[in-house]
Amino acid sequence: ETAQAAASVLSQGPSGAAYGVSQSSPTGGINAVWVMPDEADPAQLAELAKQAKSSGPSNIQPYAAQSPMSIPGGPAIQPYQPNGPVQVPGGPTIQPYMPASKQIPGGPVIQPYMPAGPGQRPAPFMPAGQFGIPQGMNAPRPSDGSSGRRGFVESIAKGDITAGPQSAKRFLSMCASTKVTGTQAAELICERARRLYLGLDDSCGVDTDSAIMRLLTLIDALAQEDSPVGKETSAEAARGINEELLSLQSNAKHRAAAGPMLQRLGLIKGASSSMDLLGAAE
Repeated sequence: ETAQAAASVLSQGPSGAAYGVSQSSPTGGINAVWVMPDEADPAQLAELAKQAKSSGPSNIQPYAAQSPMSIPGGPAIQPYQPNGPVQVPGGPTIQPYMPASKQIPGGPVIQPYMPAGPGQRPAPFMPAGQFGIPQGMNAPRPSDGSSGRRGFVESIAKGDITAGPQSAKRFLSMCASTKVTGTQAAELICERARRLYLGLDDSCGVDTDSAIMRLLTLIDALAQEDSPVGKETSAEAARGINEELLSLQSNAKHRAAAGPMLQRLGLIKGASSSMDLLGAAE
């Protein structure tokens, strides 16, 4: 048991020792002794090295990464060279693939993927950094105010904001702060009315005529403002969605209120009689 204990201790010796030996102690025990390199016996080191080499099978050759493979009766296969050309027997020399950068029309230059070399760590991921966009794809972009104006028109159509002189002044103030022309402002109103009229937007429910009536009220209020932008907006909107606005004449609920507004905008003439879209005379 003492000899086994000494052998177990010798198998777990310090990494700096050359080898370990067991010696008898004066009291009759066995001590495990580690011999340091400066006190090692050269003959003992040679014997240990010989035993280490003969521990494996003799028919297994060490791996040679750069040695070609020879097939009996066939050609010699050269080791894989990731950055070197490939020679096809009896054919041309194939050069390695070299990725090139790509230019997106009207956009940044996308650099090719370059894997990290041996012993190198790959570059950390930067959102859109590889595309030449320093702020990333999700970086906030400066707003030109169009989303605010569009949201204001949608709120008018839904009834969240009451259409009238006050909302017209507010809309013109938003246009003036972003230097928007009357034509551009009218396009926002026309776009909303067209979607409602064609049934492409159900955010206002089934009562699309009420939403168009609110937009008509806003257009009429803009026309009465002492503002060139307001008058241009109302004129362009009335011209762009005249069919949508005139459809209110066929709605018994909105016909009376829409009539004077349509007259002021020049879409219908006179206050006498008019024909609705169903052909019924007033």
